[in-house]
Amino acid sequence: MTQASGGIYVLPQHLSAYQSAWSSIASKIFAMDTSNNNDYVFQGEFVESDINEVPAGKRDAIEIFDGAFESCQNLSIVSLPNCIRINSSAFINCDNITEFSLPQCLSLSFGLPSLTKKLYAPKLKYTDDIFSLCYSNLESVTIDLPIYSMALDFRSCKKLTYLSLPWESLSAINYGMFNGCELLSFPDSLPEVSQIGSYAFFKCYNLRQLSLPKVVDI
Repeated sequence: MTQASGGIYVLPQHLSAYQSAWSSIASKIFAMDTSNNNDYVFQGEFVESDINEVPAGKRDAIEIFDGAFESCQNLSIVSLPNCIRINSSAFINCDNITEFSLPQCLSLSFGLPSLTKKLYAPKLKYTDDIFSLCYSNLESVTIDLPIYSMALDFRSCKKLTYLSLPWESLSAINYGMFNGCELLSFPDSLPEVSQIGSYAFFKCYNLRQLSLPKVVDI
């Protein structure tokens, strides 16, 4: 730990988790040394910035912390090729983002901005209710690995035309999951689905036929 001017102590990133241990200097102000660390985008690092894309030095970050890009109103396309985890309010109030490209991302825990049209996250495994705000504009979603949080809900995604899910391993279709997906096409068979909730395919006008060999509860 090094002391900066004005009594401010700066902790390297690898020690930041132990700030609470320094009770004897609790009155001091702590700050992370982020100047040479491009593996993370820290809380508030670009808050209210006028950037229109993720800065070059941070594009290879592996984790985005809460509030990292808060209120960046000029952001439109977010491309993070190596990012593994994005925390809950990382892009809060970034109202003009239309596309996320996250080829390595395993965990998303935030609602996509309302104007989001495309999400590419083929390795996504863990997620909360990420589509709750953008359902009316969503056009394309790629999530190819099994989802362990079944909070996925595409109801009222009227513009959704492309949806890549692990269809072959999907075991349940939740209540209203695709309700109102008027333009979406579906595979001919869902071989592992054994349960379908009410209104799961209501107003799915492109659904012509569907083989459900294991369904025991509708």
